[in-house]
Amino acid sequence: LDRSDHEQARLRFLEALPIYREVGDRLGEANCIQSLGDIALRRSDHEQARLRFLEALPIYREFGDRLGEANCIMSLGDIALQRSDHEQARLRFLEALPIFREVGSRLGEANCIRSLGQVDAAEGLVDPAREQYAEALAIFRALPEPYSAGLCLYHFARLDAPGSEARRQHLAEAIEAWNSIDRPDLVARLRARFPGEC
Repeated sequence: LDRSDHEQARLRFLEALPIYREVGDRLGEANCIQSLGDIALRRSDHEQARLRFLEALPIYREFGDRLGEANCIMSLGDIALQRSDHEQARLRFLEALPIFREVGSRLGEANCIRSLGQVDAAEGLVDPAREQYAEALAIFRALPEPYSAGLCLYHFARLDAPGSEARRQHLAEAIEAWNSIDRPDLVARLRARFPGEC
């Protein structure tokens, strides 16, 4: 999955799933189901992803796995956001956020906050979006989490006026973050998205 070999990952999770069920390992089962949902989401198969997360969610709740629960809820928010269902996305992110805080997952918390910023931006609420991005970026930098920091800076740049100093600064910082983790693919995509500005 980390290598983006989605088909091979899907086959392995499908192979493991009945074994977890056979031995009665419900959390292993839930993790497999959630991973199948992650693959479907990366492939933009939103309906399959939604069904998988909804299948895993009650298992996590049954065993009190709050982090698994929060990850499923946030993923359901991601699907809603990609479908432009902003109200549902906001509700899911606001549901997941306190759980991430409860279990001390700063990365989950920051991802939720950034996603709330994306909802605000999609609804034209520029100032609230900037506030959410700034809060998330501070956490990403403190962790440190350069990939996510760069993504946050990219979202900032989308709100900035074309050709502005703010946009140039945000793009330069995103490039610096991604270069630090050797991700020329992300830098290339950024330059294609903002030609002549970075």
